[in-house]
Amino acid sequence: MTTSTPIGQGLGITAGLDARLAGGLAARCAQLGYHSLWSNDEPTAPGLETLAHFAAAAPRLDLGVGVLPLDRYRPARIVADIDRLALDPAKLWIGIGSGRLRPQLDVVRQAVAQLRELLPQETRIVVAAMRPRLCRLGGAIADGVLLNWMLPAQAARARRWVQDGAEG
Repeated sequence: MTTSTPIGQGLGITAGLDARLAGGLAARCAQLGYHSLWSNDEPTAPGLETLAHFAAAAPRLDLGVGVLPLDRYRPARIVADIDRLALDPAKLWIGIGSGRLRPQLDVVRQAVAQLRELLPQETRIVVAAMRPRLCRLGGAIADGVLLNWMLPAQAARARRWVQDGAEG
């Protein structure tokens, strides 16, 4: 895990917006003082492509994708897509999840290690997690953990698991 980096105020937008709409939205978010824009990823709407539209209009914003499922995106492909789209790795939060691959812990651990080898140190890697072991793993090896579809009490428990992993 790298040093703590505040995420600031961000906004999540669905992937697949056309370039003009995504660019206009990104420019307006930058004017309003947002720190980051995030996109999901869908099989028909790649999240990294949406981030490229955001970056063209608002290069100062941090950009995050949550999440790239590892059954569709191997680490080498993630890096190749970042290069192809000319995204600034220092501005990125790359969210990954195991997708349908098993065993989840091993898949995620290996992918984070590979991404750390292939990407500059400034690129932040976050792990999608909901259950205790994956939350702890994310806390131990990633720059953050993405929690999804949780009630507040569940999120509070997950936060403790992440903290346990980070502390070690």
